[in-house]
Amino acid sequence: MGIILLLIVLVGAFGLVSSLVMTVNSKRSDIAILRTQGAPRGSIMRIFMVQGAFIGTAGVLIGVG
Repeated sequence: MGIILLLIVLVGAFGLVSSLVMTVNSKRSDIAILRTQGAPRGSIMRIFMVQGAFIGTAGVLIGVG
């Protein structure tokens, strides 16, 4: 049972990471514009971390429901 649960969590984590990587790749030009306007790297990274946390939390809530 533990192995099955671990595999489910791994698949979910892989889906979340791949979703964020595709988002970053599609937003490269927007990130470049923010960088040229003086936005620090940490600020841009924080945007995507919050997005990942939101998606993860929504997934957990839907899964529990």
